[in-house]
Amino acid sequence: MKKLILTFILLLSVASVSFGQVWGTTAKHQAGFKTHTEKVYIGLLTQSGTGNPVATVIKNTLGGDVIWTRTSTGNYTGTLVGAFTENKTVVIYSSSIIPSDLGSLKNSGGGRTNDNEVYVLQYKEGLTPMDGITGDTIEIRVYP
Repeated sequence: MKKLILTFILLLSVASVSFGQVWGTTAKHQAGFKTHTEKVYIGLLTQSGTGNPVATVIKNTLGGDVIWTRTSTGNYTGTLVGAFTENKTVVIYSSSIIPSDLGSLKNSGGGRTNDNEVYVLQYKEGLTPMDGITGDTIEIRVYP
């Protein structure tokens, strides 16, 4: 077995190749790093009354700031020109129980409107639009 290992090492040094080239891996791969190519926006949204949502941005690699506006009761738009590619954009919106009415649930969702806009919708039980976002999570991923 020692002879086989020494022969293998000798062959590698003579051929001037690395272990990564032999095994088809790179140093980053060997160290456990993954290369993420998608652009990401992660934040927490809050909103009250008829005001626009305010984002506490955790991570943003979209190349600009998303501007959040309230378009009507329970309907909100995030705008960043040219950022949201068709069939490549994923919006994940997670809302919480209504703090002032713990027996009610909120229905919510989000998606892409066009290349410039994403949307978030929020409804009370019974599909009645409602305002009042309390630190809900928004995640937008745009894949290449």
